[in-house]
Amino acid sequence: MRILHISDLDGTLLDNDGRLSQENKLRLNKLIDSGMLFTIATARTFATVVPLLDGLEISCPVILMNGVMIYDMEKKQPISLETISRQSTENILNCLKKHDVTGFVYTWKNKLTAWYEKIAVPPMEKFYEARRRLKDFTKVSSLFDIPADEKAIYFCICNTPQKLQPVYDELKNDTALNLFFYDDVYNAGYSFLEIADSRASKFYAAEKLRAMLNVDKIVGFGDNMNDLPLLKACDEFYAVENANLQIKKLAVGLVGSNADGGVVNFLEKSFGGC
Repeated sequence: MRILHISDLDGTLLDNDGRLSQENKLRLNKLIDSGMLFTIATARTFATVVPLLDGLEISCPVILMNGVMIYDMEKKQPISLETISRQSTENILNCLKKHDVTGFVYTWKNKLTAWYEKIAVPPMEKFYEARRRLKDFTKVSSLFDIPADEKAIYFCICNTPQKLQPVYDELKNDTALNLFFYDDVYNAGYSFLEIADSRASKFYAAEKLRAMLNVDKIVGFGDNMNDLPLLKACDEFYAVENANLQIKKLAVGLVGSNADGGVVNFLEKSFGGC
């Protein structure tokens, strides 16, 4: 039986400092060399995923930006990409303006660009500083000034849950969109609202990989509400010990915490013991 193992990154495979230790990379490489099919599904872009996973011999395509992109790590290029329609993009921008909320808008035109008009909250500043040397950030006076030929693929917005709730409530019934509203695991008191096309989710991306890699079963790992679509795609889904309570309730079982390498420990016992 061909089994594909898919792990979320932040709060799941990565430790509390947002890193995958060299020891855990070596342990995973040993399992991959033994024949384990392994990949990741994350809200991150390839700009941060590639350096984070440097040294990990991952040959399966990875799921990025919550399913917006399936990316070939060896060829360093997208395999599939879902874009947001112009009408939906304008609806999102109008909603953000109405509620005085802003964030980063990712577009694709032969390359990935992140557009922003201002840094609104401290976690956004941290986010920007950690990534500004890894990918293109372009400042505009207004998000409405993003060139029309730059196709929006992803909105990444961080603020307090109270500030983001009305935006989520207004956009959640738009069937053309997928919304991911969840706690920021690195900054208490803040949440992320991420927006993509309705065809872009960890569910659809995982199902694409199921067909692409001709696997019989998918086993997944996660910790937060943006992992719910991945959970639905998996034949078995495990939550880490530090996971959101709702995710824990829906999972078939629990593994150790991200800080203790829970996913790697589980994989060594389940696959390594086969």
